[in-house]
Amino acid sequence: IEARGRLMREVIHRLASSAKTHSEMTEVSHILSNRDTDVLCELGKKINPDDASAAALEEALNEVGTRKCKSGVPDEWELKESAWSEYDPSFQHISTRAHQQASENRPKQKAGAPCLPYAPRPLPSHNLFNRLR
Repeated sequence: IEARGRLMREVIHRLASSAKTHSEMTEVSHILSNRDTDVLCELGKKINPDDASAAALEEALNEVGTRKCKSGVPDEWELKESAWSEYDPSFQHISTRAHQQASENRPKQKAGAPCLPYAPRPLPSHNLFNRLR
C-alpha cells in the first residue's frame, strides 16, 4: 500500500506541472525503487496479468487524472481538481521550473469557498518524534 501511495504522489506531481501523455507518465517507474516497482507489479497482476506494471500506473492515472482525447495527437492526462489538495510545493522529484508551472496551473480559489491550504498535511511522523509535533 505504501508503494501505491508513492506512485500516486509521483503521478500527482507530474500532472500538476502540465498535461502529460501516457508515454511521459511511464517515466515515473524509473524514479520508484525496485522494491516499489515489484510491489506495484504484484498489485497490477490482479488487475491485468498481461501488463502488470502498466496496470498499476493506469489505475493511479484514472484516480487522480482525466484523460483528454484529441484527434491527431496522443491523448493527454490532466490532474483532477480534487487531486490538487495533495500537491506539495516542496516535492523534490520535479524541477523548480515544473513547480513554477504547477503554481500557474493551480485552480483559482472560488468565491465563497473555504480557503484551501497551499501544501498538504505532513505525513505522520515516527513515534519517537510525535512529542515534537
